[in-house]
Amino acid sequence: VDLEEIAPRPDALVRYFFSADESRAIASLAPAERAEAINRLWTRKEAACKVRQRASKLSLRDIDCMATCITIANSQIRLWSSICDNLCLSVGLEVSTLEVASVCATMRSNVEERLTPSVQPGRDHG
Repeated sequence: VDLEEIAPRPDALVRYFFSADESRAIASLAPAERAEAINRLWTRKEAACKVRQRASKLSLRDIDCMATCITIANSQIRLWSSICDNLCLSVGLEVSTLEVASVCATMRSNVEERLTPSVQPGRDHG
């Protein structure tokens, strides 16, 4: 999780820490939109790094956080961001294939239970 106040950031932040695609996306925005976009990407980078506990040897420039699902050191990380008032909040969650399969199986089981009528002795289910 990372939370930052939306404020103008120095151009050097984008040059040194943002990927080429991120830098181009920022450059294409109107000046009034840049602060929010820079802060959103910055908090997403921070949240992603916190998920990986900064163990990755990648630099922040190597981590492109424009997508909602990114891969760092063979780990998939799902990113969410929200702007409220003058704050930007980003959350990163590592999602492993096994966790996804487990969640899907549990959801399928719950749905099947709700759709299957319970059979009770002495009751007509026809």
